[in-house]
Amino acid sequence: FLSVLAMIVVAWPIIQKASATGSWRPTRQTPHPPKLARWLQTICEIIFWSEREWQHELTRTTYHCTLFKSPLAKILERYHLQRALRYMFAALVVSASVQLVLLPLLVVYFHRLSFASFVLNIGVSILMAGVALTATVALLLAQISSAFAAPVISLTNALNWLMVHSVDPFARIGVASLRLPEYSGWGTAVYVLYYVPLIAFVVFLARWQPLGLEATRSRPLAFFSGTKRIALIALLGQVLAIAVIVFHPFSESRQTGKLRVDFLDVGQGDAVFVTMPDNTTLLIDGGGKPGSFPGDADSAGGEELFERDSRSIGEAVVSEYLWWRGLDHVDYLIATHADADHIDGLNDVVRNFRVRAALVARTPDQDAEYAKFLGSLLATNTPIQTIGAGDVLRFGDVTAEVLWPLSTESHEAGSANNDSVVLRLRFGERLILLTGDIETPAEKTLLQLHTAADGSTQAELGAERIEGLGADVVKVAHHGSKTSSSADFIAATDARWAIIPVGRTSMFGHPHEDVVARWRAAGAQVLTTGISGTITVVSDGQSVAVKTFVQQK
Repeated sequence: FLSVLAMIVVAWPIIQKASATGSWRPTRQTPHPPKLARWLQTICEIIFWSEREWQHELTRTTYHCTLFKSPLAKILERYHLQRALRYMFAALVVSASVQLVLLPLLVVYFHRLSFASFVLNIGVSILMAGVALTATVALLLAQISSAFAAPVISLTNALNWLMVHSVDPFARIGVASLRLPEYSGWGTAVYVLYYVPLIAFVVFLARWQPLGLEATRSRPLAFFSGTKRIALIALLGQVLAIAVIVFHPFSESRQTGKLRVDFLDVGQGDAVFVTMPDNTTLLIDGGGKPGSFPGDADSAGGEELFERDSRSIGEAVVSEYLWWRGLDHVDYLIATHADADHIDGLNDVVRNFRVRAALVARTPDQDAEYAKFLGSLLATNTPIQTIGAGDVLRFGDVTAEVLWPLSTESHEAGSANNDSVVLRLRFGERLILLTGDIETPAEKTLLQLHTAADGSTQAELGAERIEGLGADVVKVAHHGSKTSSSADFIAATDARWAIIPVGRTSMFGHPHEDVVARWRAAGAQVLTTGISGTITVVSDGQSVAVKTFVQQK
């Protein structure tokens, strides 16, 4: 409805008045030339002035006069180019008008400002008409003979393919569209204020008569100080409103001095977004759809299983969350390992946001999921850096210690569950342990690597933590699988909160009831994203606060 309204109140008046201005000739109703800037009048003449019609009109009059019009208009008319130029002009005006009116909605719902559409709408509308026409003919012919209809169906498919893929060249060079974050909270008032100058401009456009007699009345200064001043103010206000939405200078949160860790609800997968006290951002995994499993084809009778055409987790959840936070960039990414439910969503993030660098522990060239991720990094010129146990990443007052896996430069090394990056965040006296998908073998090795100097275990030391494994908050490994969270590992962490990223109903039966029981028996409060939604941990370095999107009863 708003698109149609934009065409009626913005596009149509502009096209109509540009046509009247460009084709102006003296008449009883419009005896005086248009009153507007010469450059604008010249553009209108180039598109709409017809010297042929004017000469034909002179042959039927009792007078003769010369109108000084743009010579380019005569040349374009002579070579029959004006009709195509008028169509292109109308398409551009309509496209720009629709995007102008819909800009706040395009940002809030699609986070996209399309540049390619200004050009593509010129040809796509023709292709759409062609598809409708050939499809209708094909359906009619199919009632007689499928053989007669087959060539027309092929033509319809070809036109449709061309229409769908017409954006590809623009996408390859990165100018198809611009992804934009949104304002949230009180910032949404920006979208209401955006329409104030736009409404003023629409009113001016409706009342503006460049060929009317009122445009040539005396008191030009009075006219300028009234309507034209309002129009100028509305235009400048609209440009400012567009700039505030497109460049979003007030959308991103400022430094809070606190560490914030958001465990996003991505279903059966992991995505942890860390905001440092200095506002540096770190995304650890990006969720994704779990990969195919043995027996899927057999259960479908040997046929490929049907998959719904839906938005990916990285686009529909992770990117949407980051845009809601007002972000157009992410400083760093960490792919803990190459399982699809951890790494797949990062492909969307890399495409949608500017990323300073991506960090990985393994670079398995033969792994399909990693190869896909590497392709996204290369396509966006995102640097990639390998990390391993012993590395320490510093983000202002926060240190991120890599506890696992051991470093390797082999491209043959796998990137499975037990190769997951294990990271411990330290801010002041508070610790958060992120464990990826490690299983019991990796947990045992970590316990061996991080024991007290005298060989004591965590249980023997009581409240005193073993350096490197103790934490206030632990992201439970492997979605609460029974293959992880051994009793010794749980005791070594001595966590107050155990957070399990998992779907509300897991196809794998996660989290396993024994795992949940072990964590609770150790004194940890267990929270799952499937039930609680996004779980947010905030620390000032002295205390820790945990809140959930879904309020706990």
